[in-house]
Amino acid sequence: MLTVTTTIPRPNYILVDSSGKFELLLKDMAETSRVSFDYETSAVMNDNYLKLNGRSRPKIDLIRSKITGVSFRLSSGRCFYVSVNHANSFNLPKEAIADVLKIKPKHTPLSAHNLAFEWLITKKELGIDLRDLGPLRDTMMARKVLDSNADVGLKELVLNELKIVQQTYDTVTAGRSMD
Repeated sequence: MLTVTTTIPRPNYILVDSSGKFELLLKDMAETSRVSFDYETSAVMNDNYLKLNGRSRPKIDLIRSKITGVSFRLSSGRCFYVSVNHANSFNLPKEAIADVLKIKPKHTPLSAHNLAFEWLITKKELGIDLRDLGPLRDTMMARKVLDSNADVGLKELVLNELKIVQQTYDTVTAGRSMD
């Protein structure tokens, strides 16, 4: 049976919109045995690039991409979202993300979907090499190893493995701009 993500209860989803919630994130991160994370970034290829190359979907521009937010899921079961550059939001400086990553216990694996992208953004924006923070796990690579013919997109992975249909970006953001 498929589940639409809006029907999943979210009692442990925390929007970090105060110093108290940021302190809770730091405390949880210092004690976690597992962590996964994902950046939201700005800057996709501009319209001229898309027209010149006949692309219908924008490609991420790593050079111009900036962190606009980051989500963490910890072994406590809590999920945190930290806004760095959203209009009309409680934003923390990107250095706060560095503080969160650095407080993670060294033995705790750090997981992401398409870890190469997260590594590049972390290196460029925060000056941190994720390899210095302990073991790394990539769900996209793991999916490819388990089935070389499988689609490795996150939406497809969630659907196939968890039987959950993800909401669209526009539905989640309700038409608001992140940057």
